[in-house]
Amino acid sequence: MTEKLTRLIPALAIAAMLAACGGGDDSESSMDKAKEAMNDATESASEMAHETEEAAKDAYDATAEAAEDAYDATVEAAEEAYDATAEAARDAYDATAAAAEDAYDATAEMAEDAAESVEKAAHDAADSAEEMVDDAKAKLEEETDG
Repeated sequence: MTEKLTRLIPALAIAAMLAACGGGDDSESSMDKAKEAMNDATESASEMAHETEEAAKDAYDATAEAAEDAYDATVEAAEEAYDATAEAARDAYDATAAAAEDAYDATAEMAEDAAESVEKAAHDAADSAEEMVDDAKAKLEEETDG
């Protein structure tokens, strides 16, 4: 396009100079040359305008396509981030539930062990008390018999 503009400016200058030249037998051929130069310059300007319009359309289309691609990529990234977050939340929930279940089981086992220990201690205390009563009875019988 710059090349055509570079050709257009000298063509316009030549056309103006030829139009300024007048008189004589060559004036008609000079006018014809000037008209031809002006027509060429107009055609070049028209082609440049058309090419500029095409370039603008192409740039618009490329920009629209790039914007659509960026939008699609953003949507895809957001969906992937949401999925990853949801998966992490499910994993955290599962881990918390498993830890709570383990803690409950451990607490229940400790409570059961404690109950067994208390029961054994109570049984041992009852046995000891029974032995003491038996010993006391035996001693009392010895003293009374003896």
